[in-house]
Amino acid sequence: MTWETWIEIFITRYCYSKGLSSLSIASYKDTLRQFCDFVPVRLQSKPPDKITTQDLCEYIEHLRTVRGLGNASINKTVVVLRSFYKCAVSFELISPSDDPTRFLPKMKGVFEVAGDILNAEEMNRLANAPDPRTVVGIRDRAVLLLLCTTGIRASECEGIRVKDIDLARKQIRIKGKGGHERRVNLNDEATVAIRNYLDCRKHPSKDQYLFLVRTENRLTRWRIYERVRFYLKKSRIFKKISPHRLRHSFATHMIKVGTNIVILKELLGHRCLTSTMRYVRISGEQLREAIGKLKVDTLFEKILENFPLQKRRYQRPVGDSS
Repeated sequence: MTWETWIEIFITRYCYSKGLSSLSIASYKDTLRQFCDFVPVRLQSKPPDKITTQDLCEYIEHLRTVRGLGNASINKTVVVLRSFYKCAVSFELISPSDDPTRFLPKMKGVFEVAGDILNAEEMNRLANAPDPRTVVGIRDRAVLLLLCTTGIRASECEGIRVKDIDLARKQIRIKGKGGHERRVNLNDEATVAIRNYLDCRKHPSKDQYLFLVRTENRLTRWRIYERVRFYLKKSRIFKKISPHRLRHSFATHMIKVGTNIVILKELLGHRCLTSTMRYVRISGEQLREAIGKLKVDTLFEKILENFPLQKRRYQRPVGDSS
């Protein structure tokens, strides 16, 4: 069978049966397409059942040296390839002994590097950068305020429909990863911005997407990324910021104002507290403040108070050097 047939089986039978979201399936398919493009060039057009562990190692080396991908991106590729051949074994397209990922070496763990985040003043400058005299500016201000004040993902912002908005209660229903829904609260500024944009839409249908482009299509997450970069440049903020870094900025700001980590987990829509911990960034000021609270001069007094010195039977008297 051809690569196309194997990929079709993997997507329609394996991915859908696992309940993967459409975004995850699209990402899996794109990763396999890239490997398929590599096979005719470097692997002499081998069919899927003839791929070896050495071939996969060669592809990983190609990703690292030629395409310049980091460990995180390479690890994602390896995960997809493992799932692809796991599916092939499950459907008896190959035997378990012919699985090329069976002896694939484990990838090195990825250490996340702390990226740039925006402080409160920079987030305010960014949100005020769009032109309020145009429909596009009113729309973009609502998008930026939504990202900065709720911490939602760009993909979640893309999928918001008019019926998901409850301005009376200042809430928006968000459909997150895996189809999990949650309610996100809006502050006054974001509520006003969304209401102003809806007034420009002239009674939109409840089933329509909230944020649209001029062609009446929805504002995609890639377009949201471009708009964020555009307004960063306009507001003269020279940091590497993406919509996801705005999510990090929101989480960091919430931690600084004393938000409980469990509450932050619900705000970000995480199912595991470990995922939320990745968004917690401790600043140098916070470390200095924590160290400043430690008073060494009173530490030993408290130790002696709680654990007084008591002479034991086997201890020598003080001053006895015999």
